[in-house]
Amino acid sequence: MQIGLIGLPLSGKSTVFQALTGVRAAPASYGRRDEPHVAVVRVPDDRLERLVPLFNPQRTVHASVEFVDLGALRTPGAEPGEGFSPSFLAATRNVDALALVVGAYLPDSDPKRDLEE
Repeated sequence: MQIGLIGLPLSGKSTVFQALTGVRAAPASYGRRDEPHVAVVRVPDDRLERLVPLFNPQRTVHASVEFVDLGALRTPGAEPGEGFSPSFLAATRNVDALALVVGAYLPDSDPKRDLEE
């Protein structure tokens, strides 16, 4: 499964990406990035470890989740809904789910306004 992290510039997408994956990715320069950051995280499941001796498979495949830090929803100076790069749009089409990151850690943050935008 591929989950794409999206949000407004400076919302904390790269921080969430790092927390979920443990991969330190350099944040984009105010939403500008050529390629998304990608990391695969193995999902531990004790039930699988108990089933392996019972069924004795030739190969054991653990579940994994691929997180993709897609970058900012809009480029600086663009109006809401405008300014999506072709590479950003292509990357959003290739993921199974989108996770919207809304920042609420700065003193002037307004998560409700950001969510509506």
